[in-house]
Amino acid sequence: MNFLSRRTAVFIAALSAAVVLVIFRWSWKDNRRPAALVERVADAVLTNEPRSVLSPRLKGPSEIKHRASEFTREQQTEFQATFQNKCKPAIFKWCKAYEGHIPFAPEDVTADKLVERIGKDTAYSEYVFVVTGITIGVRDANGAVAMDYLNVPQQTQKLTTLPDGSQAPTLGTPVNKETIIRMLRADQGGKLAEHEVRLIPSGLSGSLNGGVIVEVGGDENNFASWKYNLVFGPDGNLAYYLKGVE
Repeated sequence: MNFLSRRTAVFIAALSAAVVLVIFRWSWKDNRRPAALVERVADAVLTNEPRSVLSPRLKGPSEIKHRASEFTREQQTEFQATFQNKCKPAIFKWCKAYEGHIPFAPEDVTADKLVERIGKDTAYSEYVFVVTGITIGVRDANGAVAMDYLNVPQQTQKLTTLPDGSQAPTLGTPVNKETIIRMLRADQGGKLAEHEVRLIPSGLSGSLNGGVIVEVGGDENNFASWKYNLVFGPDGNLAYYLKGVE
C-alpha cells in the first residue's frame, strides 16, 4: 500500500468515527506544500466558519461566540450601525479588489445575513455572514476592518476529495499570476513582491481540477506565516480566501 493509499484508509476510518478530515501528504518537496492548505480548508469546510491563521477555531463559551439570532434589541441596533459603517464598506472594497473573480454580488451581503459574531471584547470581532451558502468573514481588529475570509463549500469540498483518475491534473491556471498580484496589491493597499506569490495547480492535491492554490508571503513550509491563502476554481472565481493576521 503506497503513502496516498494509507492516507485514504485513515480518511475512511475517520469518517466512521465522525471525524471527517483529509490531509494529503506528498513524498517530494515540490508537491508537499498544498497539503497544509488542504488540511485547513478541510476543517473550514466542515464548520463553514472562519479560522485565524495563528489561532485554533474558536469554540463556546457564549462570551466568545454570539449568535445573531440571540442578539438583544440593543445588540441588533448596534450591529446595524456597525454593518453600515464598517462591514459593508469593507466588503465592497474587497469586491472591488477582486472584481470579476468573486462568487457573489456585494449588495447581496446584508445585515440580516449575519450568522454570528466571534469576539470576546471590542478589540477583536469577526462577523460571519452566509450568503447563498457562501461563508464570508469580516474582521474588526483594533479598529482596522477588512474582509478576511471566504469559503465556497461546493468548490472547497473538492479539495478534500481524491481524484477518480478519469482525467489528468490540469497544470494551467484559470487566473494568471500577474492578475493575481494586481488583485492582491489592491487588497493589501501596498507593495507586494512577485516572488512572494506562489501558484500551485489545485488538481495536484484533490478533485478541484483546473483551479489554482495561491500562497502569499512567509515561509512556504509554514502556513501560519503566510499573508494570504487563496483558491481559485476552474471558472476563475475565488473559492477560498483567508487573510493572515497582520
